[in-house]
Amino acid sequence: MTTLLLTLFTTLTHAQAAPLPDGVFKGEGLWKSVTEQAGYMAETRINGNRIEAKYESRKGGYEWNFEMRQTAKGFFDVVTEAHVIGDGYCLDHAKVCHYEIKVGKLSLEETLVYLDGNLYRYGSKQEGSEAKVFWQEALK
Repeated sequence: MTTLLLTLFTTLTHAQAAPLPDGVFKGEGLWKSVTEQAGYMAETRINGNRIEAKYESRKGGYEWNFEMRQTAKGFFDVVTEAHVIGDGYCLDHAKVCHYEIKVGKLSLEETLVYLDGNLYRYGSKQEGSEAKVFWQEALK
């Protein structure tokens, strides 16, 4: 019994964060501010610790890519264009990662949840004195 408890304790204390699975996830998103809201199409590609996101709306499209560079068990830096712009963490026993970035006047936080073959992204951002915006995405 002592050996079993010691093995379990060692495994749990040395476990790495559950990574998000590789794949391409496509679906719809909705963003909202105090005064307006709109839908958009979203695509997220996960390849190891690299996240590539594409967005298309009536106003046009844009892409944003970053790397989740592990710094400690379960923790990572958010790196884009060779610059650390934020940090985050992944839970040990669920496929959930959260990060926060700050670039100039932009503050952004987002949570990625993988559940039953779907990827869900929830977040918010604020830039300077502009109204806070939040979004939600359901991708398959």
